[in-house]
Amino acid sequence: MNMKKACNSVILLLTAFVCLVKINAAELYEIKNGGALFMEPVGAYISMKWHTPDGIYEGFGKQDGNGIYAAWGPAAWYGLIVYEIEQDGSISGVSAKRESSDALITGQMEKLRLVKRPEGETDQFCGKFSITGITYSESHNTGQISYSGILNVSKQNDIYNLKWTAVGKEGAKFFGVGLRRGNKLGVAWGGDNDNYGIVDYRTSDKNPKSLIGRYINFSHAKIDTEIITKIESSGNRESLLNEFQKYKPKAIDQPWSSVPA
Repeated sequence: MNMKKACNSVILLLTAFVCLVKINAAELYEIKNGGALFMEPVGAYISMKWHTPDGIYEGFGKQDGNGIYAAWGPAAWYGLIVYEIEQDGSISGVSAKRESSDALITGQMEKLRLVKRPEGETDQFCGKFSITGITYSESHNTGQISYSGILNVSKQNDIYNLKWTAVGKEGAKFFGVGLRRGNKLGVAWGGDNDNYGIVDYRTSDKNPKSLIGRYINFSHAKIDTEIITKIESSGNRESLLNEFQKYKPKAIDQPWSSVPA
């Protein structure tokens, strides 16, 4: 037996295990620069609430084992879509839309077909795409609705900007901002000039109890980072929520927020 190869295999397995991110129950994380994040699984998604010195935010996320993509946004509505490059090179996406602080209202599954890519561009997520998809409702008895449209994706300084134009009489337009992780692109989307954003959390290499998040919102041109560390507790959900309230900031004017300050 080759001991060197065996040891390397064990190291790789341990590394893979440490990098996994899995939220199975309510968890509370302290934000290094101030504040806290409360996360809790709700169906296929994760409900997320932030208490920070700048204000109170809420959103929802999707975990895939290697990390968590999460979107936050205004009270009216916003969405999260995660695109993935398949083995055959095609791109598909799964989306959810939130229209209230209580529930995810609709979901979407869509396929992208490349129409044109700028000369010299090698990023598979960049270019002009045609879209075909299905919208389904989890709370309204509307069944499944097919849709189509055009998606334009550009990138600057690792920030992806997206613009959807629906096919139809109204030609509705939606906008998004995204971050790439490997063969996936997580995108927060909504209307023009809405205060929504996307964050990509991954396990810290230095501390398996900490997550490192890259985040960007629609109106900023720079990716910021934050470190959050899990607060260990033997208590139940209620005790975690009570602890979370200690990080609640003073009332701040946030007319777009769906969480009372």
